[in-house]
Parts: sequence; structure tokens; C-alpha cells
Amino acid sequence: MTGFEEGTITARTIRLGVGGNFEILGFVTIKGAFNLTISVDGFIVEFDAYLTLGGFGSFSVKGGAILNISPAYFVMYLGLGVNA
Repeated sequence: MTGFEEGTITARTIRLGVGGNFEILGFVTIKGAFNLTISVDGFIVEFDAYLTLGGFGSFSVKGGAILNISPAYFVMYLGLGVNA
């Protein structure tokens, strides 16, 4: 997660974005971002993470979900990846 996003957030809405990079002993690296938006209409969750295990490979997960109240619907997506 880098930079800024310009836009308008509607009234009675909470928006949270978190991202970062975490390294353990130069062998394991975790990178990712998480976004959550909660409003009177429902909520939206988005995430994108990447894990590397030195020379053993890497794993990735990307996904999200939307729950809307009016009109009522639920959508979810998930993508997984492995590189050896």
C-alpha cells in the first residue's frame, strides 16, 4: 500500500487501510495490505498478502467480500498462489 487515494467518503462511513512489510531473520518476508469500509449500506473487505520463505518458495492470497443491505447481496472472491 503506497501513496494516497483522493476521493469522497459518504457520511456515516468508516474506512480503515493497513499495509506493511515484516521480515524475520532475513529468511521469511510477509508483505500485505488490508482495507475495510463499513457504512450504513453494508461493508467491504479487501486483502492482498504475500509470504516468501527464503529459497523454499512463496505464497500469495488476494481476496475480498462485499455485503450490501439494500439491495441485499453478498459477493466474495479469493485467489491463492504458490511458487516453488
